[in-house]
Amino acid sequence: MSNTNKTTNPVTLDNEFVNPEQWSVSENNYTIRYKLLYSVNPYFEEYELWEYGIRCELYNQNLELLNDSVVRNISKDKAYVNSILDLLIKHKVFPVHLIDVISDKLIDDTCYAS
Repeated sequence: MSNTNKTTNPVTLDNEFVNPEQWSVSENNYTIRYKLLYSVNPYFEEYELWEYGIRCELYNQNLELLNDSVVRNISKDKAYVNSILDLLIKHKVFPVHLIDVISDKLIDDTCYAS
C-alpha cells in the first residue's frame, strides 16, 4: 500500500538550504523522501537566491538511509521545480533515476515547448 506525506522541517545541507517542505512516498519495504533545496549567494548579506534543486533519499523499513541523489540548480522558478517534484512523487522515482528523470523533463520542456 502506498502512502504520500508532506511535512515541514527546516534543515541545512552542504551549504544549501532545504525548504521546510519535504514529501515522502512509502511502501511496505521502503520510503522515498523528496526535499526542495535552494542555494543562495553567500557573498551578499541579502543572500540572493540562486536556484532551486531537489534531493531524493531512499530509506528501508527501519528508516535507515540506503541511497540518495541530488540535482542542484534546476531553476529559479519554484513553481516549475514543484511541478518536477509532483512528477517524481507521482511516479515514485528512486534516487538512482533522479538525474535521468529531471534531465528528460528539462529537455522535453526546452526542446518541445510550444
